[in-house]
Amino acid sequence: MVDDERSGPRPRSQQLRPPDAALQVLGKPHDIAVLVLPGFSHLALHAYIEPFRIANTVSRLPLFRWRIAGIDALAVVGANGLSIPVDVTVEELATDGSYNCRLNQLVVVAGEPVEKQMTPHLNAFLRLLARRGISISAVGTATWLLAQTGLLADTRCTIHGSRLAAFSEVFHKPRIRDSLFVKDGQYSTCAGELAAFDLAVDLIASQAGAYIAQEVCRHATVEGQRSGSNRQTGPSGLAFAGVSDKLAMAMRIMEEMWKFRCRWGTLHIRSGFPAGSLNACSQPT
Repeated sequence: MVDDERSGPRPRSQQLRPPDAALQVLGKPHDIAVLVLPGFSHLALHAYIEPFRIANTVSRLPLFRWRIAGIDALAVVGANGLSIPVDVTVEELATDGSYNCRLNQLVVVAGEPVEKQMTPHLNAFLRLLARRGISISAVGTATWLLAQTGLLADTRCTIHGSRLAAFSEVFHKPRIRDSLFVKDGQYSTCAGELAAFDLAVDLIASQAGAYIAQEVCRHATVEGQRSGSNRQTGPSGLAFAGVSDKLAMAMRIMEEMWKFRCRWGTLHIRSGFPAGSLNACSQPT
């Protein structure tokens, strides 16, 4: 299964099991490097990291281990003006073979304006880790950066709702979804902010089991684990009316096309909804 759009019973690896069994499955801590870029969201960063801390706490086992990575060794300033120190640089991650041997996940938390954050150095780093087979997750607007590298070609993905329309207009090869998070092969993307918590809990469930994931949600006073296929937001009154994903995406883009000057003629291409059906829906009754 390559994304969260699934039904039926959970795989055996995600069924309920006690903490000791979780460590036996993992064998060693799941190592995560979180690359933060200037202007990143502290809400998204900590919503992603804290579930792993809670998983270690409730299980009393070192199930997960993480580091904060930066483009250089300087502290990175977030959108709220608070800075965070860097544990490892991208250069060290790229050249330190011993660390990459145990690195399981790279997570990118980008800032704004994300269009100006891609550099040749960052592009080369992301593509290098992709060639090494390391799983890469993009939180919030970081999906834009992965798309710029070309790594998301023909890949299901999502991005923060404020960027859905612009993303669909600029990038034609990724298959954008209005979802909390999407997993497709080596890559996972999420809407950012509190959806980062959902992406982290999903990783905990897949690596340590649903028992630990449920305990994390309980500890965080969250009522259950949200599915990645849940929409970020939906058109008023339609969230539970059986509207197809393609139509919901088209309506979401239409709501924002004035902001990004999206062309009506390309709307059916971006949303995947038939042009004739869109024209019929747009006619006054």
